[in-house]
Amino acid sequence: MKLTYIHIVLAALFIGCGIVIQKSDSPEKLLIGKWEEVACEYERIDKENTNDIYQNLNLHKGEVWQFDNAHKLIFFNKNYLKETLNWNIKGRGHILELHYKDKRLEGYQIQEITKDKLVIHFNIDLQVRGIVKLTFKRITEETNA
Repeated sequence: MKLTYIHIVLAALFIGCGIVIQKSDSPEKLLIGKWEEVACEYERIDKENTNDIYQNLNLHKGEVWQFDNAHKLIFFNKNYLKETLNWNIKGRGHILELHYKDKRLEGYQIQEITKDKLVIHFNIDLQVRGIVKLTFKRITEETNA
């Protein structure tokens, strides 16, 4: 009798977990749309190597990032088109790769993604010992109006 009860509980638990996983949005789906950068913070930076950081980083300060279903990312700066490139999600949905037309590749770690907030970290060379944290908020149609 106890064994049957345990089997029923385990089956219900597995079914419940499967439904929750299936209903949750993937990072790819959550990423689609327009995002406005609201903060750019440098964490754990070796102050002596600040110039190296700026040389190796394509700064995206104050931009709007627009991700579309075709894996295109458009950068806007003050409503002017700045650049278009390709994007991809890697790993278990926690790595955002940006592929530039000149074959450069930038990798960001997705720290947090919700329907309204995106936090990504750009890991700089280990010799420089620094992390750039970019925080975005979603731009909705009501925000634009």
